[in-house]
Amino acid sequence: MRNFSISLKGRVKNFNLPKNQPLIPLFEAIVNSIHAINERKNAGEQFNGYITIKLIRDNQLSLDLDGMKELSSISSFEIIDNGVGFNEPNLTSFMESDSTYKAAIGGKGVGRFSWLIAFEKAEIESIYYDEGGYVKRAFEFSVEQTEINDTLTDCETQNDNKTTVRLLNCLNPYAKAIPKRSLTIATRIIQHCLVYFISDNCPEINLIDEDVKYNLNQIFKEKIQTEENSVSINVGNETFELLHVKSEETTVNGNKLYLCAHNRLVDTKELDKYITDLDREIFDKSGFWYIGVLRGKYLDDNVDMNRLSFNIPDGGPLDSLANIITMDQIMKAIIVEVSN
Repeated sequence: MRNFSISLKGRVKNFNLPKNQPLIPLFEAIVNSIHAINERKNAGEQFNGYITIKLIRDNQLSLDLDGMKELSSISSFEIIDNGVGFNEPNLTSFMESDSTYKAAIGGKGVGRFSWLIAFEKAEIESIYYDEGGYVKRAFEFSVEQTEINDTLTDCETQNDNKTTVRLLNCLNPYAKAIPKRSLTIATRIIQHCLVYFISDNCPEINLIDEDVKYNLNQIFKEKIQTEENSVSINVGNETFELLHVKSEETTVNGNKLYLCAHNRLVDTKELDKYITDLDREIFDKSGFWYIGVLRGKYLDDNVDMNRLSFNIPDGGPLDSLANIITMDQIMKAIIVEVSN
C-alpha cells in the first residue's frame, strides 16, 4: 500500500470547479492521456498512439413533452490510452499534490482533483511494459482514500500498453450540466484541445456512445481549417502568436478568441462584443465561424493553478503605471489584427 502525501478531502475542497464546466475533469483525463503518449514516444518508442473515450449513460430513459424517447443522461466516462502508463515516476507524481513532474509541459499537478469534485470516484487500471514484461497496476481514487494498492501483477498475454481511467457517477450540480448529445461533447473536446489537434503528432482520438463512434481527428479535419496562417503580435515586451482558424462547426455559434496556456483552452472571448462591425452573418454567407487561437509565454506564466482563468489584470491606471501588461492591452492588439 502507498499513502497519499496530502489530505484528499482538503485538497479537493480547495479546488474551484464552476458548476457550468462539468467536462473539465474529462478534458484533464484526455490531456493526461496525450501527455502519456508523448512521454512514451519521447522515450524512443515507435507506435501509433490512440485515445478512446466511452460515454456511459444512465439506464433510465427520459421522455420529452410529446412523450417521445429522449437521450438518457451521461453519468460516467471511460478514457483508454496506450501511453507510458502509471509507472513508478508517474505514480509517485500522482500521489503528491502540486507535483512538478510535468511542469516542463505545463502540468500543474492538480488536474486530477477535479475528478473528485464532479464524480463519486475514479478507477484506474494501467498495464505497461516494465523490466522485460507487462505488469498491471489497478486502484481506486476517491476522497475517502488515504492510500492505494500499488501491487503489480504480471500480464503475460499483453502485447501493448493500456491505461483505463473511469470517472464514475457524476455528482450534482455537475451531472445536470453535462450535454446529452455525444457530438456536442466531441466538439467541446476538440475546442478545448484545439492546439493538440493542430499538431502533426496528435494521437488518434475516438469517442464512442453505445453503437455510435466519432473520430475526432476526422471531425477536426473536415470542420476546422487551419492553414499555416499564424501571426506574431507584440504587446509591450511580450510576444504572442495568433492562429487564424476557420470553423465550419455550427455549434461554435459565433466568432471567438481562444486564449490558451500550455496548449489548453483557458478562456473564450466573444469577438462580437469587441468588434462592433464584425459580421454576425459570416456563417450564413461563407459557411464558417472565425476562431483566433492565442498563445504565448505570458499566458503560460500567468494561468491560475486550476487552469480555469488568467492572473492578468483587466487594465487600469495603476497597471499602466506599474508597467504591467493587461488583458485590455492584449485584446486591443488582437482586435486590430482580427479586424484586418
